[in-house]
Amino acid sequence: RQAQASGRAPIDLAPPSGRDLSRAAQDAPRAEAVLELAKLVNDLAHDADAMAVVRAGARAFIQEASEALRAAEQSSGRGLDAVAKAHWAAVLEALTRPPDRDSTSTGGFLPFLLFGEEAREDTGSFHRPGLRCGHSPWL
Repeated sequence: RQAQASGRAPIDLAPPSGRDLSRAAQDAPRAEAVLELAKLVNDLAHDADAMAVVRAGARAFIQEASEALRAAEQSSGRGLDAVAKAHWAAVLEALTRPPDRDSTSTGGFLPFLLFGEEAREDTGSFHRPGLRCGHSPWL
């Protein structure tokens, strides 16, 4: 399948081959980054304190990525090695897992707008002032 992107060359939307998926799963830094991205996107999609447009974008990404992973698994699943199958199944699970019921509010965007920094009473940590669209443990 191909799509035309505003006067540019056609974009190939065909699922990657099993060989390409296996190669990507064997690249340790790439595989780790993909898995962490899936977890962060899932967290944003369920973060009640993230901006609505960010949650919607994260949910749209999850839907598109999940469909692509399922299509790739069906069309090229026979060409995947065992490590690649396990990796892409873990990515799909990280994208689609339900929210953690024990998670707490991240504090939201409003304190930043009002005060320029966010204090967390439960941990005593402070987030640096600056624009952000959701909670990240590295801020």
